[in-house]
Amino acid sequence: MNFSQFLPSLNRWQPLTQDSQGSVAKLGSWRNFVMQLILGGTTLVVSVSAYYSYQVVRNLMLDNLKQNAFLQVQQKVDEIDSWLAILKARMEMLANTPTVT
Repeated sequence: MNFSQFLPSLNRWQPLTQDSQGSVAKLGSWRNFVMQLILGGTTLVVSVSAYYSYQVVRNLMLDNLKQNAFLQVQQKVDEIDSWLAILKARMEMLANTPTVT
């Protein structure tokens, strides 16, 4: 069997296969672009949501710390007021006590 007779017919199909390979490469390039776009978009969405989540948690913690600090200051003010009231009562008692000579 002589295969040389089939070679011209094979050469006739060669441009079609090259075009289809080029379109497959273009399709692969398109898919690669779409995958990068999806990955980039997902990364952006996750980053933005993580930032805002951090900000919300940070603000809640700061509010909680401010409230706790205010409560501690208020308790200490009450303790000092109580201490001053006791000292005032003692001073009044000592002021009303006759002096012993």
